[in-house]
Amino acid sequence: MGFSRAELERYEGVCVDDLMGDEVRLLMVGINPSLWTAATGAHFSRPGNRFYPALARAGITDHVIDASDGMTDADRRQLTDRGIGITNIVA
Repeated sequence: MGFSRAELERYEGVCVDDLMGDEVRLLMVGINPSLWTAATGAHFSRPGNRFYPALARAGITDHVIDASDGMTDADRRQLTDRGIGITNIVA
């Protein structure tokens, strides 16, 4: 999926919900989510972002999550089941 500049601008001011399970052991905190993140509803979703490849290379996830079109329920569960939470400093 790709977005035009005009499409992304429609997401200005949209907040992305935190990704939190019942027992967070590792909390990832983003600084300022992009309009792409707002459009997909998934943290660190801009294509080329190295966040999810880094989690996989570190063995935190068992595969590279592709959140560029949004995150699947299975990917959300993989993170929360492993005690990983994601939030942002700026909504």
